[in-house]
Amino acid sequence: MRCAYHIMRDAVGYCCVCGEFGCGDCLKEHEGKHYCHRHYQPFAEAEAREKRRTDFKRRAHRQRLVAHLQDGNVFRGYCYHLDLEEPGFRLDLVDGDGELTGEVRPISFSELKALFYVRSFDGKFEKGHESDEWRPEGGEAVVQFRDGETIEGFTLRPYHEGQPRFYVIPGKPNTNDISVLVEASAVEGVYTPQEFKQRQKAALTAYVHEHAHTGFSREELGGDFHFTAHRYHRAIQYYNVALEHAPNEPRLLKKIASAEYNIGVQHIRNHEYSLALRCMETVLRLAPDNGKARQKAQKLRERLHAAKH
Repeated sequence: MRCAYHIMRDAVGYCCVCGEFGCGDCLKEHEGKHYCHRHYQPFAEAEAREKRRTDFKRRAHRQRLVAHLQDGNVFRGYCYHLDLEEPGFRLDLVDGDGELTGEVRPISFSELKALFYVRSFDGKFEKGHESDEWRPEGGEAVVQFRDGETIEGFTLRPYHEGQPRFYVIPGKPNTNDISVLVEASAVEGVYTPQEFKQRQKAALTAYVHEHAHTGFSREELGGDFHFTAHRYHRAIQYYNVALEHAPNEPRLLKKIASAEYNIGVQHIRNHEYSLALRCMETVLRLAPDNGKARQKAQKLRERLHAAKH
């Protein structure tokens, strides 16, 4: 049997719709069946539409996200679409260099603590660029999570209790964080700065009174109070004041080293390796025998050296 359009060629089959015989160039295969050019056209158009959709998706602005879960795990990756009305979203994970790993992590809102929209995964970004999409319309707020961590900024929309989740825009300009999606189930409370300051003052007074039997100074207890709430920078400020009254006190130096170590770990989680190394080196100056800090400092140096070369 000859091809209907190329009479010098043998037919390799026939169209499953019209029965027309054709050669290898005239018949197209789709899902195991052969079609002539005319009857294959709908499939060709569908494939073209899918290719355009895929190409657009590849070119589309991908949201760089850092997901902090309530169990303490942190995941980084890209998300093409995030619908707050859905049960969750999918995150295309990246490695330490910000490259896609090919792994996809489904994340449900019920396990989420906060979702950070970031300008870059490594903390390097072009400063001075602002997006109209993230201009806050709500008031200034301090969000306190159940684990003690706090974030400060402005709510994207006016805040109302009962919202399952809401956006907070960082108060400091030119930070790597563009916005933060806060999951309400992970929140202890949302306060104005004045309310939060009053609450902290009352909580600090109660903490100092409760731990007065230790014999520690008010400044040291203030550092302990902030340390237990994971506010390590604030804790170091208190410990340094306590050091002025008790220079080179080993206990205070150890506490400062512990706070610096935790700050360094936070920088590592944020892929801010230079800042993390600086913290680990500070720890080693204060506590030369700290094996964990020495190990992390070595790995950070190796990573930064490899990045330069």
